[in-house]
Amino acid sequence: MSALLVITMGLIQYGIIYNAVGTLTHLAREGARFAAIHAMDSTTTVNGVTSSADAAIRNYIRWKAQSTSITVASLPDDSIVVTPAPGNSARSSGQPITITITYDLRRKLFLGSKFPGLSRLAGVRSTSMTHVIE
Repeated sequence: MSALLVITMGLIQYGIIYNAVGTLTHLAREGARFAAIHAMDSTTTVNGVTSSADAAIRNYIRWKAQSTSITVASLPDDSIVVTPAPGNSARSSGQPITITITYDLRRKLFLGSKFPGLSRLAGVRSTSMTHVIE
C-alpha cells in the first residue's frame, strides 16, 4: 500500500510542476502578444492603470496570472524581462520583441526536494516567447 501512495504522490507533484511550466509558457506567449501590439506606445492602460509600455507589459502578464496557479506576488519586475529595451533602435515595427519570465518552481513542491527526481524537475525555470512588433 505504501508504494502505491508514494507513486500517487509523485504523479500529483509532477502534474503540479507540469501545470506550472505550461502556465509560464502561456503567460510568456500572452505577454509577447501584448508586447507586439503595444511595444511602441509611450503609455498603455492595463486594468485601469496607465504606465509606460514595459511596465504595462509586466502588469498585463500579472493580470493574466491572476486566474492561474502562478501567484502575482511571485512575478516581481526582475522576473519579467522585455528585450529589446525601450529606446533601443531595434525596438521598431517589424522587429522581434521577446518576453522572458523566470520563476522558481520550488514554490510548487509539496513533497520537498528529497523525493527522487524532483530536484532536477523543480528549480529556477526561464521561459521565453518572441513575436514581431506591429
